[in-house]
Amino acid sequence: MENFIDLAVPYAVKVQKEENIPASMLLAQSILETGWGESFLAKNALNLFGIKGSYKGQSVTIRTIEFVDGEEVVVSSAFKRYPTWYESFKDLVEFYKRGTRYAPIFGQEDYKEACYALQRAGYATDPRYAEKLIGIIERYGLQKYDEMTEPPFPVTPVSNPYPGALIKKGSKGNPVLQVQKQLNKQKFKLIEDGIFGLKTERSVRTFQQMKGLIADGVVGPRTWSELFKA
Repeated sequence: MENFIDLAVPYAVKVQKEENIPASMLLAQSILETGWGESFLAKNALNLFGIKGSYKGQSVTIRTIEFVDGEEVVVSSAFKRYPTWYESFKDLVEFYKRGTRYAPIFGQEDYKEACYALQRAGYATDPRYAEKLIGIIERYGLQKYDEMTEPPFPVTPVSNPYPGALIKKGSKGNPVLQVQKQLNKQKFKLIEDGIFGLKTERSVRTFQQMKGLIADGVVGPRTWSELFKA
């Protein structure tokens, strides 16, 4: 759970600074709506809020059950696929900005008032939505992030965006390949196969030690940022 918070905080704080909206509320929404980042959309489209459509031509299609005239109907719907979680947070706020009823959440310094204003605006049908958000904020101390004026560490430039999920032993695909390429620039001599095996894990640990990071062999946003500085 804490891992998800650590991953999401830089993006939420960056959007908070840009849009004057509480980071704690954004974080609580992402936790509630993705089940701590475990939803299909969060993992496969970096879509934290179930926003439909396409983002710069990118989308993922999911079959969902909807009710039409009281009958269950299977519908194929396109959901936005984002390059990073930053764009997901930002797009949610852009949605809020398009509706005047959401105006009270902007500039609101009290996270409780922001959550209640969001519910009054009709964002969710759950009558306890605001209470759930507030509960998450207070249980995990998310309100401390409302005091931040800068992300706790730099958000990776969009040209090399952090993919939004931990990269570790057993991971496969392009993010692993990018990690291997960056490590090889540091003379680690890995096979660039996109498979996060034991040799890649050992190389990541060594790199983390070199940079004064926690040497856990897992590539999170801090390690990713350092890799692309190298």
